Amino acid sequence: MSHRLRVVLALCGLVAATVAFTWFLAGYVVLRPLIAALGAERFETALYVARVVVTAAAPPARAWTLGQELGVGIDPVREAPPEGSRGRAFARDERVLRLSTDPAVPLLVPLEGVDGVWGLSIRWPVDIERPRHVAAGGFALVAVAVVLAAFAASRWVLGPLGATSRAMERVAGGDLDARVPEGDDDAGRMGATFNRMAERVGAMVRGQRRLMAGLSHEIRSPLARMRLATELLKDDGAPAGRVEALERDIATIDGLVGELLESARMEEGAIGLHRVPIEVGPLLREALGAADLEGRPADVAAPDGLVVLADRTRLLRAVGNLLSNAARHTPPGTRVRLAASRVDGGVRLMVEDDGPGVPAAELPRLFEPFYQADGRLHAGGLGLGLMLVRQIAEAHGGRVEARNGGGTLRGLSVAVTLPAA
Repeated sequence: MSHRLRVVLALCGLVAATVAFTWFLAGYVVLRPLIAALGAERFETALYVARVVVTAAAPPARAWTLGQELGVGIDPVREAPPEGSRGRAFARDERVLRLSTDPAVPLLVPLEGVDGVWGLSIRWPVDIERPRHVAAGGFALVAVAVVLAAFAASRWVLGPLGATSRAMERVAGGDLDARVPEGDDDAGRMGATFNRMAERVGAMVRGQRRLMAGLSHEIRSPLARMRLATELLKDDGAPAGRVEALERDIATIDGLVGELLESARMEEGAIGLHRVPIEVGPLLREALGAADLEGRPADVAAPDGLVVLADRTRLLRAVGNLLSNAARHTPPGTRVRLAASRVDGGVRLMVEDDGPGVPAAELPRLFEPFYQADGRLHAGGLGLGLMLVRQIAEAHGGRVEARNGGGTLRGLSVAVTLPAA
């Protein structure tokens, strides 16, 4: 439950309790005895009118003049009300008076011994029940007004907290430039503290990215010299097996450094994407042809005419990293499948395998840097390949997700969703 909802519910509960208590005081402690006293007085007036009219020589005429004297409306009733009619019956002075549901609260008083008339209808100009109805409506309006005021107050009181929460979500999502307003009150001081924290975190992350990019760039120079040295070793007659092993190690280190440098530059936004329309099927087949799956069977399933607007080099690298990840973490002979399909508003590229998969609890962390699902750093990998896939997908305005059995195979499937061309 959100803080705003808690505040609104607390205010509404307090208002409801206050209105209920006030209504109890006004309706039952004050108005109810007053209405009861006025009702008793009207019953006595009705009985008095009945006694006078019964003994009069001309009952209808006497009823009219008596109504003028008392300031009430008195009309003769020719027929008795039907059984089961709405209203309440009260016994008074051996008579059964009927109080109808008319807003003016008339009383029906039966007469005896008056030819052609069943009784009298006595109507007062003022409804004694109206004050209670007006009070109830007023309390309802007050409750509605207070509820609306509670919503407005919650927005005003919790607005800085909501802004801080949204800024935290942006920072957690990678936007290190998110800031909140500052001020002299508690909320403003909290905002200033958050801004200082975000500034320090941003400086640390940017420093790490610059350090990673700088180191990756500087390592390239000794690697180039090592490659030259291996060529000289060949010319000097060094054993071919040892030279080939050294070249493989250099190629592995060079690939890791390339991933570090590419990742750091993408995080810094130093790489501009060259977007062109790309047909997905041929691109997947090209990536599969360039990948070293160590003899694993693989196939491509992509419809013709499926096009995305993307950077060809980066997209090939992302698919290649997914294929390398499948080859590195599945047993020999495991089947690998590449697929593409249309989804709402985009195109989905999927690389899946028939291997053992990944524990469900570790799936959300697969795209973190230096993370391996089994807790170890494998030879030839630092856990950067999937992170680079995520960066490439997000740079294109897309997303990446991993799950077990997400396609036609039972193992891990990683899907990259990109906007359609």
